[in-house]
Amino acid sequence: DNFVLEADLTFHQLGPETGAKQSGQEGAGIMVRDVNGAARQDPIMEGFEEVTAASNMFAVGLMRDGMSALSRTGVEEPWGSTGSKWVNKVLPGAPAVPMNTPVRVKLERTDTSFVMTATFTHLSGSPTFKQELKGADLVQVLDHDRMQVGFYASRNASMTVENASLSVSEADTVPTQEELVL
Repeated sequence: DNFVLEADLTFHQLGPETGAKQSGQEGAGIMVRDVNGAARQDPIMEGFEEVTAASNMFAVGLMRDGMSALSRTGVEEPWGSTGSKWVNKVLPGAPAVPMNTPVRVKLERTDTSFVMTATFTHLSGSPTFKQELKGADLVQVLDHDRMQVGFYASRNASMTVENASLSVSEADTVPTQEELVL
């Protein structure tokens, strides 16, 4: 299916509570993945390290450098794959995201791509900033039948989600052309 998930996101924290430098892994926003992985073991076995499943994903959210369009593709196994590709593109022209001020954020899947937008409703004219990343089928690698879509906050990030809406429509997904390697 194609979908549009959007909400007013208010970011409260991005990085350590102490104000120490961010690691660059903090982020919060809207994400789609092909798998989430198994639930944690309960009780956890002593000496056993749980690792979350790797997945292909597209997201839009607040990262260290600002509101960004994100993707990880090329994952073929849940333990990860060499050669996977990570993209982090700050939405072109987007201003700094103020803490504790809502921003309207949207992740849309079309037949060919993912469209990530952020609308700064607190600014005059409510400017919208957008990035489109090709590869709508790239979140159908580890699970051909399902996608997981929702909100995320990771590594000392905190946000509030309000006025969320999800619309789903039938898809006619176009396979992504392989990139030529020169």
